[in-house]
Parts: sequence; C-alpha cells; structure tokens
Amino acid sequence: MLLKIAQIHRAVRVICVFCALCILWFVSQALYESGIELFFCIIHKLTGLHCPGCGAMRAFSSLLHLEFREAFGYNAIFIFALPILAALLVRMTYTYIQEGSALKPLKWDIPIAVIISVVVTVFAIMRNMEAFRFLAPK
Repeated sequence: MLLKIAQIHRAVRVICVFCALCILWFVSQALYESGIELFFCIIHKLTGLHCPGCGAMRAFSSLLHLEFREAFGYNAIFIFALPILAALLVRMTYTYIQEGSALKPLKWDIPIAVIISVVVTVFAIMRNMEAFRFLAPK
C-alpha cells in the first residue's frame, strides 16, 4: 500500500519532533553533568512538597544508563508508567500519521484515566508523608 503524500509529511514531522527532543535531551544531560540544572520542579521549589513527577527526569536518565535501582529510587511510579506511556505514544503517533489526528478515544480510556489519576494522587500524597519518605526522590 502506497503512503499518501499527507502521511509522508506527517511522518517527517514526527521524525523532526523526535530529533528535536533527542537534541534537547542531550543538551540537558550535558548541562546537568556540568552542574547546571535545566529542568526543576516548580512545585517542589515553591512548596517543598514532591509532586508525582519529581525525579522523573533523573529516573529516565538512570534508565538510559541501565541503573534500574537508582531509577526506581528517583520516581517509582514513573518506572511503572513508562511502558504505558510508550504504548500510548506509539498509538498516538500511528494514528496521527495514518489519519492526521492525534488520538481517537477508546471505550476503556475513561476508566483507565480515572484509575491512573487515583493512583498518581495517592502516590503524590504518600511520598510526602514521613512514613513513606522512601518514595521521595533521593
């Protein structure tokens, strides 16, 4: 099956965005390793509380270096969510290239979104409680 011109243009856009994100990632890693923090959590800076995303960038960096225990210590929920996020990204990319829209809702999207929201909220609360300090980023 031949790709339509519009599909080829959308695929090129996806590749360009991916390349730009890779460049941003490598620049941020170089800056971080030289002591400059490019990404920081505004919630943590303002309140001192750890949001559900605190430590996710460091966890992702640790995963890229195959340091799984360290990645889990930075943000445990991110490690479990990463395969789900990757599958969603693949689905969104495929739908965008084929049809031009980012995503078509499925019948189970709403219940899954509710469950994920509850789990993330509970995680955010627990990682700021003294009894669960091990969930806070190192």
